[in-house]
Amino acid sequence: MGDMTAARRRIAQATASGSESLDLSELQLTTADLSELLPELRAIDGLKKLNLASNALVTLPSEIGQLNGLQSLNLTRNRLTGLPPEIGSLTTLTILGLSNNQLTELPQEIGSLTLLKTLVISNNQLTGLPQGIGSLNA
Repeated sequence: MGDMTAARRRIAQATASGSESLDLSELQLTTADLSELLPELRAIDGLKKLNLASNALVTLPSEIGQLNGLQSLNLTRNRLTGLPPEIGSLTTLTILGLSNNQLTELPQEIGSLTLLKTLVISNNQLTGLPQGIGSLNA
């Protein structure tokens, strides 16, 4: 919980000082016991790596698609049951870690991630894969 509080405090300080965004390229909030994604993440410009492994996330908000420029997203060891279609807006993503969740399906939009090189989906409850996944480089 301390990581989440520190992240919120840093973002709040940046926006309180008149800045509309926070320049940060990498953010690690692992084992922070997060049950939801911080809405303040939208204010982070230039975020390239986001590590949210080992939390208690069940869903991701549609705002995840606003993280333009994100190259690596680690969501392993959470409680995700699905992903929003907006995940397909992360067109610069090269690494997507989704292992050890409770995913039963992946959205069709995941096929839009044409730069994706690594997709880790082991230890989920997937019953099939979307058609577009066959065109990925992963």
